[in-house]
Amino acid sequence: MKNIAINRLTPFGIWAREFRIENGMILKTMSDALGVGAAHLCSVEFGEKPIPPEWEEQLATIYHLDNEERQELSQAIKKSK
Repeated sequence: MKNIAINRLTPFGIWAREFRIENGMILKTMSDALGVGAAHLCSVEFGEKPIPPEWEEQLATIYHLDNEERQELSQAIKKSK
């Protein structure tokens, strides 16, 4: 069952979940930082809602992403559209 849900994630959703796991973070922590509810972030990760254009810069700033991480995020967002 778990793999079925993961297969439905957008590239952005995969990036976000991997980032949270690598940084010991839960969904609510990231959604709070973005100023949305956890359900909203989850819907974006599954492609049910569009990725707000400001999220790329917000995530990069909030989490102090380095150039490589920013590029990975940017690519994930582009592939999710």
